[in-house]
Amino acid sequence: MSLWTKLAGLSNNAVFRKAVVGFSGSAAITAAGMLLSPVISRLYRPTDYGEYAVFSILLGNLSIVSSLNYLGALLLPKRHERFVALTQLSLWLSLIVSVSFLVLLWFFEDSILTFFDIHSIGSMVFWIPFILLASVLMSCLHSLSIRENQYSVKAVSDVSANMTGKGYNIAHALWFGPSPIGFIIGDLLNRAVAIGTVVFRLPSRLTLQMLRPLPLRLLVKTALFYRRFPLQVLPSTYLNIFSSQLPILMLKRYCDSAQVGSFAFATSMMELPISLLGGALSPVVMRDAVQAHHDGGIEQLAKFCSGYFRRIFLGLAIPFAGVAIFGDLIFPTVFGGQWKTAGVVACLLAGYYAFRLNYYIFVAVYTVIHKQIYDLLFNIVLLVARFAAIYFVVQSHGFLYAVGAYSAVSLVLTALNSYVLLGTLGIRSWKVALEQFSYFAALLGVLYLARLGLNNWLHLG
Repeated sequence: MSLWTKLAGLSNNAVFRKAVVGFSGSAAITAAGMLLSPVISRLYRPTDYGEYAVFSILLGNLSIVSSLNYLGALLLPKRHERFVALTQLSLWLSLIVSVSFLVLLWFFEDSILTFFDIHSIGSMVFWIPFILLASVLMSCLHSLSIRENQYSVKAVSDVSANMTGKGYNIAHALWFGPSPIGFIIGDLLNRAVAIGTVVFRLPSRLTLQMLRPLPLRLLVKTALFYRRFPLQVLPSTYLNIFSSQLPILMLKRYCDSAQVGSFAFATSMMELPISLLGGALSPVVMRDAVQAHHDGGIEQLAKFCSGYFRRIFLGLAIPFAGVAIFGDLIFPTVFGGQWKTAGVVACLLAGYYAFRLNYYIFVAVYTVIHKQIYDLLFNIVLLVARFAAIYFVVQSHGFLYAVGAYSAVSLVLTALNSYVLLGTLGIRSWKVALEQFSYFAALLGVLYLARLGLNNWLHLG
C-alpha cells in the first residue's frame, strides 16, 4: 500500500477528522502561547506567578467540588433530555457553591487571605465565585458542541478565549504594572469570551434547550442515575488534581515565592501541550470509546484504545524529551534570565509529563467500563507518595531535589495507572510499557549526545 493510499485512508477516519479539527484550535493556541509567553514572562515576576498559582488552586478546588463532577458525565447520555438534565444539575450545584463561598468571603475575607498567604490579591478574591460559574457554563457549552459534532465551534471558542486572556495579561502589565491581578482578570475574560463564542456560533435552539427549566423530579432522577460520578469519580478527580497542587502549597511553606513562581511557571509551560493537545484529543477519544463499547463491547474498546494509546505517545513524547535535555537552556533564552530556575524545574518534570499525556487522554475510559475505583486507589497512593517525597526531601536537600523526587514518584505511578487501565481491557500492558520506556530512553540518549556535540562545537568555536 502506497503512502498516498494510507494518507487517504487516514483522512477518511472519523476519529482522525475530528482530532484534526480539535488540533487546529489547539495548534493555534499553542503557537500563540509560545509566541506570547516570552513577552508575558518578561512583564511579570516569579513572585506574581507564585501568588496567582495559589489563587488558581483555590479556584480549582472549588470548581471540582461545585458540580460534584457531573460535568464528567455530559458525553455519556444517548438522550438529549438527559444531557440537558445533567447540564442544569451541574449549573444549579455550582450556583449554590458560588453563593455559599461569596457569603463566606463576606465574613472571613481576611482569614482566608491570611491562610493562603495571598494578601497581594486582596478583594480580587471576590471574583472567584463568578469565575467558577463561568467555568462550569463554559464546560457545559463545550460538551454541547462535542455532542453535536461541532468541533470547530469548540476550537474557535478556545482560540478566541485564549487570545483574549493573554492579550489582557500583556495590556494590564504595560498599563498598571505587573501583579497577580492581571492574570485573574485575564481568566475572567477568557471564560466570558469562550461562552460568548459558543452561544453565538451554535444554533439558538440548542443553547435555549439547556436553559429551559426541567422538573425537579427529573434532576433528582438524573443525579441518582449518575451517582457514581460524585461517589467514585469525584474523589479520584479531586485527589489527582489536589496532588498536582500539593507542591505549590508545600513549597510555599518551605521555600520563597520566587521558587514557587518558578515551579508554577515551569508547570504551566509543561501543562500547555497537555491541556491543549489532550483537550483536543480526550473528548474525541471519550466519545468514540463510548461508541466502540456500545458497538462491540470490551473487545472493540480494547482494540480502539490499544492503537491510539501507542500512536499518541510515539509522536508527542519527542518534545518532552527535548525539554528534559535542553530545558535549562531554553527557558532563560526564550523567557528571560529570571526564569533560569524554571528551566531546571522543567528538565526535572519533562519525563513525568511525557507519560502524563496518555493518562490525561485515556483515564475517562475507566468511566466507560465502570472501573473508576482503580483510578481512585491510584490517586490516593499518588497523593501520599508526593507528600512524602516533597516533605522529607525539601527539608533535607532543598527545592530542586524536592522537585526531582516529586517528578520521579509521579512518573512511576501515573504510568503504572495507565498500564493498569490497559490491563483491565485485556491488553498486554507490559509490552506497551516496555515499548514506551525503551522509546523514551532512546530519545533521551540521542538528544543527550546531541547536546554534548553542541557543547563541544561551541567550545571549539
